[in-house]
Amino acid sequence: MESDEARRQLREIERGEAASWLHFADYDRWQPPAFGIWASAFVLSLALLDGSPRSLATLALITAPWAYVAWDRQRRAVYPSGPMPPELRRSTWALVALSLAVAILSSSVYFAAGAWIAALAAGIATAGAVELYGRVYAADAERVRRRLA
Repeated sequence: MESDEARRQLREIERGEAASWLHFADYDRWQPPAFGIWASAFVLSLALLDGSPRSLATLALITAPWAYVAWDRQRRAVYPSGPMPPELRRSTWALVALSLAVAILSSSVYFAAGAWIAALAAGIATAGAVELYGRVYAADAERVRRRLA
């Protein structure tokens, strides 16, 4: 009897730890195009601007994701903490791989076709990567929910 109670309590603790990671499975439809626009602007700021305007634009574009995270944290009232459920490793590695792929693609297109085409490629690739990552994360989060049900 006591071991059943201990198992139940451990399962409740695991559910609580996982909860802050699972609310990200529902992402907003505006996020892929917004991140795509951001990526395009970043490429253009690096490619077309010089001196102080370039520095200010780059600083603003680097600050924007931090501001987004701060806003999103406040909006959701919870943010991931504690150990990540193991099922989310796949989506985490997908995020890393997709980010590298977008960076390599953007750089390659820039050197082959110029800034404007690279910005377009970066925007489309980033929007696609965010969409794909959102779907993979949602599927992984569902696997966590099933395991902890």
